[in-house]
Amino acid sequence: MRPRKEPSPELEQDRNFVVALARGLDILRAFDREGEALGNRDFVQRTGMSKSTISRLTYTLHKLGYLSHNADTARYRLAPPVLTLGYACLAGLPLRKLSKPLMQELADYTGLPVAMVGRDKMSMVYLERCKGTNALTLAIEVGAHIKMATTAAGRATIAAMVTNGHNEI
Repeated sequence: MRPRKEPSPELEQDRNFVVALARGLDILRAFDREGEALGNRDFVQRTGMSKSTISRLTYTLHKLGYLSHNADTARYRLAPPVLTLGYACLAGLPLRKLSKPLMQELADYTGLPVAMVGRDKMSMVYLERCKGTNALTLAIEVGAHIKMATTAAGRATIAAMVTNGHNEI
């Protein structure tokens, strides 16, 4: 994996921006769908942060309950409190609830899967999905990430952003 991008110089100069919080969230974002346990060396590689910064952040996230730690392997996993953040996010998306019946109707009519995604930096995250009746199934679960540049949903998002005058993608 490539190191994650550091906050822009404008953000780091912003008195209201908390760099330490951004870095802590980057630790949580370092995990992927496979759910593998990660050690501090993995976090260094995935985030580009120093070992000492990683050690302090993983210690803090563990003490707060967001990471579980296996002392035998010196590796961390996401802990259940992280999941409460994800479910709170999904519950706070009224468009998701409103569109689900229409998405299912479209899936039933076409026999094909239908999905709703949202942007997450340079990728897309599945927010909702409906299965069609066709043998073709959408095996991607809510919360999964897909590439923005190489998927239809991602390209549609880029097109919408460009059409609406967003200069940064």
